[in-house]
Amino acid sequence: MLARINRLSKQKDFEAVFKNGGWQQNKYLAVRFMQNGQLASRSAVVVSAKVTKKAVLRNKIRRQITETLAQSWSDIKKGQDLVWVAKNQIITLEPSAIRQVVQELLKRAKLYVR
Repeated sequence: MLARINRLSKQKDFEAVFKNGGWQQNKYLAVRFMQNGQLASRSAVVVSAKVTKKAVLRNKIRRQITETLAQSWSDIKKGQDLVWVAKNQIITLEPSAIRQVVQELLKRAKLYVR
C-alpha cells in the first residue's frame, strides 16, 4: 500500500490531472500524469463498474496495480500526479502481466528516474 502522502484523493486534483495532464495508454490500462509542484509523487487507481460489475474483481485489480506501484515507487520521478484508469481487457490478465503493463506505461510516459 502506498503511504498517505503518496495517494491522490481530492476531486480537484483528479480534475486537474485529466484536464491538464499528459497520457499514455495501451489496450489494458491508461495513465494520466502531470507535474504537481510538490516533492512527493501521488497516485490513484480507477477501476470503474464498466470494467466489471463485481466489486471483488475491481478491488483485486486495484490492489495489483497499487502493489506494482509500491514496489517500484522509488524509481518513479518525484513531483508527479498519476491517475491509472483500467480498461475492460485488464480482467483477462494475470498479476505478472499487470505488473509488466504498468512498468511498460511508466517507461513510455518517461516517468522512471533511470
